[in-house]
Amino acid sequence: MAEQSEPETARRLAEELIKGSPMIPMKDRARKLLKKYEPVGQPIHLRSTTVDGQQLDLEQWKGKVVLLHFWTPTSPRNSIPKEDLSGLPAAKTAYEKLHARGLEVLGINVARDQTLVRSPMIDGKITWPHYWASTNLSAELRAVAGMVPGQINLGNPCFALVDKNGTLRDRDVPRAELMERIEKLLK
Repeated sequence: MAEQSEPETARRLAEELIKGSPMIPMKDRARKLLKKYEPVGQPIHLRSTTVDGQQLDLEQWKGKVVLLHFWTPTSPRNSIPKEDLSGLPAAKTAYEKLHARGLEVLGINVARDQTLVRSPMIDGKITWPHYWASTNLSAELRAVAGMVPGQINLGNPCFALVDKNGTLRDRDVPRAELMERIEKLLK
C-alpha cells in the first residue's frame, strides 16, 4: 500500500513498517521506499541555459506549479513510437490543459545526442523550455529523477512536481495520475 501512495502517506506507512514489522524483507522494502522519497519536501534549484539559448532559473517560476519531465529520446529506428516511450504526450496534455492555470513544464533531457534532443522541438511537439543536461545533471536533480550515483542513462522517463514555493512535492508520478496530482498543487 505504501508503494502505491502519494509521498507523504508513503513515508508515514514506510516508517511504521520499519518500526513495527518483524519481517526483514518488508523492512528493506520500506527503507528503499523512504530513500526514493528522500528529496521530496526539499527546495529544487536549477539555473541553466535552455536548448534554445534562453536563461532559465526555477526561481522565476515561484508562484507556479512546475512539472519536471525527465526523459531521453529513443532512436528513430526503434519500433515503438518515440513519443510513447518518452512521456511527451502526457507532458504535452498537461501543458496544454493547465498552463493557463499556472503550470509550467521543464523538459530535462539526459541524452548524449543533441540531434535527438532537438528533434521534438523542431517538430513542434515541445513548446515549453527544455534543458539538455547530457551527462551533466546535478546530484540534486539526479536524485529527483531516481538516478543512482554513477548512473549514466536515465532508464524510464519520469515526472516530478514542484509546488508554488519551489519545493519538490512528488516524484516518479505515474502518467495515469499526473493530471490529478498537478490539479491538487494548483489549488
